[in-house]
Amino acid sequence: MRCPSWILGWAAVAALFGPTASLAGGANVLLVRDMPPETIQFYESASADDIAAALTNAGHSVTDQLSPDVDPTQWGSYDVIVASSGIWSPSLQNHTYRTALLDWVAGGGRLVIEGGEVGFIAWDAQFTAPQPMVLGSLLNASEWRADDAGSGVAALAHPLRTTPHTLDDVIEIDYLLTTHQDAMVPSANAQLVYANPATSGGGMVIALDDGGGPLAGQIVYLAFAYERLVSTTMRDQLVVNAVDYVLADDGDPTGNVSGQVLLQESPTHAGVTVSTLPPSVAAVTGPHGEFVLNGMYPGRYELRFEGPPGWESKRQAQVLDNGQTVQLGTTELRTVTNEAACDEAPLAIPDNDPQGVTRALTVTEVGDVASVSCEIESTHPFRGDLIVELTSPTGTIVRLHNRTGGTQADLLRTFDDDNPADGPGSLSDFVGETATGGWILRVVDDSLGDEGTLDRWCVTVGVAQDGAVPVAVSQFHASLTERGVTLAWTQNSSEPVVLARAIDDGPWRPRQTQTGPRTVQTLDRLNGVPAGAGLRYRLQTVGEIPFALSEAVELTHRTNFELGLHGNHPNPFNPSTTITFAIDRPGHARVFIVDAAGRHVQTLLDRRVVAASYTSVWDGKDHRGRSSAAGVYRVVLDHDGRQRTQPIVLVK
Repeated sequence: MRCPSWILGWAAVAALFGPTASLAGGANVLLVRDMPPETIQFYESASADDIAAALTNAGHSVTDQLSPDVDPTQWGSYDVIVASSGIWSPSLQNHTYRTALLDWVAGGGRLVIEGGEVGFIAWDAQFTAPQPMVLGSLLNASEWRADDAGSGVAALAHPLRTTPHTLDDVIEIDYLLTTHQDAMVPSANAQLVYANPATSGGGMVIALDDGGGPLAGQIVYLAFAYERLVSTTMRDQLVVNAVDYVLADDGDPTGNVSGQVLLQESPTHAGVTVSTLPPSVAAVTGPHGEFVLNGMYPGRYELRFEGPPGWESKRQAQVLDNGQTVQLGTTELRTVTNEAACDEAPLAIPDNDPQGVTRALTVTEVGDVASVSCEIESTHPFRGDLIVELTSPTGTIVRLHNRTGGTQADLLRTFDDDNPADGPGSLSDFVGETATGGWILRVVDDSLGDEGTLDRWCVTVGVAQDGAVPVAVSQFHASLTERGVTLAWTQNSSEPVVLARAIDDGPWRPRQTQTGPRTVQTLDRLNGVPAGAGLRYRLQTVGEIPFALSEAVELTHRTNFELGLHGNHPNPFNPSTTITFAIDRPGHARVFIVDAAGRHVQTLLDRRVVAASYTSVWDGKDHRGRSSAAGVYRVVLDHDGRQRTQPIVLVK
């Protein structure tokens, strides 16, 4: 039976705080204590004291009032309202105060609301006050789940967890009374920042982002009595982060992130979903794996690369400044085979035994761990008594269930990327380890008085194998000639490839588009390009923000040259290679091939030339059209009796 804490009473002890720093320091904060004045002599929550101390130390100006004394006509002078109910029950029963809060948020006002009983009061139908508006509009919650829901676990990357302080991944509550904590399900337009994993979608920190950008929101709901936070550091920092979050500036959604995702062992790299959290911006890769995420606000994001069935998924952090353009490198996704194993033999869990019981399942697939999920079915009167740990073949231990769930019965849960482990540890700790071998589950009943059964458990391991990535283009080469720049490459797929050029430090501009698969040789005439200008060429994808498919080749548009041979491409080669050479003045030039003994094999050029850079192709055949044997040959350049030579290698 639930027992209101105002019957029991609770003495308040204000905490001592060290200094903190706030990015939104200097804000004008109205702190409202939700309690009737006649109760103060025997009942006072320390939550508001803790909050006032933290915000004052962070540099904010805090005005402290009781809920019956509020004057909503004066609220326009405040930047944010912090509504503190602490361990008080019932909450938000003052009509004037409740109505003023609803009007405040309806007008876009910033709100941080705290209390261990606020959610239940708003949700429970036995209370006749008009609480549905409180539940949806103030708390941004849809349902109440539980009281003693255990520790809160970070549910997503969010500025509330990182700005200005980096908060712990776990929020611990010293729970004694029903008014100390609520586990609430967020409404559809809100985000669950700290979840209570055992409560099926419930959590203890909910944020409402009203503007679309990830840095700022309108409302933060702390579904617990602030004074019951175990960590004094968390007590010092969480409300400071909450106020910063609701007062932050989102900036402009003008940034973008682009990159390339390649699927190993796949002829095409289309169909990979790349998305961000928070908020969700998504794109699907094109045929070369290219993607662009447009319209991004500044902030910290988690990028998610979700491969099609049969490939792994990856996540990485990304920070984006206001209006910043970021081009990532290449992300490769390996092929994945999922191996599942289950044990359905019931196993008794001994009461209050720190050793617990263990069961092992074997994974036979060879490779690295790409993902792990674990399904648990356990019958027990109090799931809050249980500790469940999973150990990998290499000995890494992750605590899946850590006595969360309070007095709720039975543990029926699948732990995966979207339903994280309680910790210590997370399922991502297994990624990259050897998958093959025994996976051990340990279940401990850590409290006296009840027994239970491990009815069934399964582990599913995504095993990744390294494979080859088909190359879109290869053998990209450019050389300056008397007519312009000659460029050649091999195109290995039918998807279009763009040849782009940049002059000096200027932007990349498309010159032509080619489709394959085939070997491409083309000429870029340098009409209008001044002598001495730096030239850069690359192959890239089609699109608004193209992704480079090759390294850039750099040349200088020269009008004076030195006599010489400047290499061949490719080398070694089979069956043909392109030879580059330069002539320094007008005259008669010969370019020919000789074998290792000095015997003439083929003539490539025999004519009068002007000063310029040239290319010539040897197809590996002699002057009679016969294919030459593999070996080392020499290219000879003769210009009016001056000779230059260089070796080349023909392979078979």
